[in-house]
Amino acid sequence: MSDVSLRSPGQAERLTGRDTDLGLIRSFLADAATRGGALLLSGEPGVGKTALLEAAASTATAAGSLVVRAAGAEFEAEVSFSGLNQLLLPLIEDLSRLDGSLRDALSVALGLCEGAPPDRQVVADAMLALVGQAADGRTAAAAAGR
Repeated sequence: MSDVSLRSPGQAERLTGRDTDLGLIRSFLADAATRGGALLLSGEPGVGKTALLEAAASTATAAGSLVVRAAGAEFEAEVSFSGLNQLLLPLIEDLSRLDGSLRDALSVALGLCEGAPPDRQVVADAMLALVGQAADGRTAAAAAGR
């Protein structure tokens, strides 16, 4: 088993025996940068999913990608768009650059203003537009864990 060093903002982390998993993540990220894609990490509690997710985010960031992140919590399950709020909060300054209907729908969904509940498809379109604006030509990656 070999050790792989990963640098996270403010901390160093060592993953032992995960070379194959880390290689798959790097390969996925390289392919996704040109073709897009989705990566699902699943497994029992304690097997290292969060560490692998951190590795994926660190690798994507080091490659120049915009990485937005969220971590789910059971108490938020009943709160509309709580995960989306976590993902997009770092990009909120770019919200004003969206077209009016997309900006308004996303503002209501994120609880930034009051209004009628927006259509989920309009919110999805607004989210993609916001991430695209913030990425400014870079690859974008979203990392969500629980």
